[in-house]
Amino acid sequence: MRRPILAVVAVAALGLTVEACATEGSRPSGKREPDSSPAPTSGDGGSDGGEQAGPVELCPSSRCPLPYADCNAALDDGCEVDLSRDPENCGACGFSCPHAATGYPPECVDGRCSAMCQAGEICGEVIAFADCDGDPLDGCETLLTSDPAHCGSCNNACAPGVPCVDGHCGCIGAEVPCGDTCADLSSDPMHCGGCGNACPDPDLTDDLLPRCDGGTCTLGCREECGLYDCDADPGTPCVDIAWSSDHCGGCGNACPDGIECNMGVCCDETTLATDPDNCGACGVRCWDVIWSHIWDAVGFVADDSFVAGCAAGSCSAECLAPWVDCNGDLNVDGTDGCETNAARDAHNCGACGNACLPGQICLFGACATEPCEEVPE
Repeated sequence: MRRPILAVVAVAALGLTVEACATEGSRPSGKREPDSSPAPTSGDGGSDGGEQAGPVELCPSSRCPLPYADCNAALDDGCEVDLSRDPENCGACGFSCPHAATGYPPECVDGRCSAMCQAGEICGEVIAFADCDGDPLDGCETLLTSDPAHCGSCNNACAPGVPCVDGHCGCIGAEVPCGDTCADLSSDPMHCGGCGNACPDPDLTDDLLPRCDGGTCTLGCREECGLYDCDADPGTPCVDIAWSSDHCGGCGNACPDGIECNMGVCCDETTLATDPDNCGACGVRCWDVIWSHIWDAVGFVADDSFVAGCAAGSCSAECLAPWVDCNGDLNVDGTDGCETNAARDAHNCGACGNACLPGQICLFGACATEPCEEVPE
């Protein structure tokens, strides 16, 4: 007779805890033997007059819970695909979302293909795209920051003749309408003192940019682009504080003699010994160093599988869960990095060397189980 083992099975993905009996060995292929454990009784030693559910017997499982799927039928990565988000397996294994004609990569949202639209800022100017027609083939065709038919959000139309500026209909504050845009005539270099009066490009240096001060064109530095006028002299070039040793990270913050500035940080002795963005030499990023070693050895791997640090001027890496380094080569030449996903690998489930039973998948770092099926006599 098979002896059940009392266990508590935690299903992390669903947030449930089920008290159950997990059987030793694999799923039975013959008749199920009856449970010989004594029936539950009431506090006085007699029957309580009602049936009580006994523990559920669980067997090894090879099935993935939705929306996960084992599209490559390989136990070393288990339920490797999330059908709700994978653009190469969107809603079903092998269904690839079409790439947009505009070149934007597609994305999968709740198992349906859509265009992956992005928002950002360039030198203080906000840009935001959207897929307002719902067609992934033409990608993110709408610029929400300037389209009067879709101002700020899809189908949010401005009144006739009212422009859409920075995602809102019409002009606000000191701005006035200038064609299809709004402008502050006292500070906008494209409409300085009047609509259409653009300040000319400077001839002195590429660092100086046209500016509008009180409705009058002048030259100056665009701080929103990282350029600063550190000496208050309009005739001298602007300073890029990310790279200037005399103004490193801010005006007047000078690095010691002979010390370089990299991304606003002085590469002094302490920095080179501990800074992962300037490790051993100015500009040496540990993440790039470790990544290049992995790439040279095995090509593409998960870029969120490790964190890189700097100690005594040398780069090293540590794995980020659920990734683990089961072959122990993480910080040696020719490393394949944190090569094992312990959340899905049935041979290393939850930890290196923790193998599931043959055919059993690894689900969220635990060997998967499901209620045993009754086998007919």
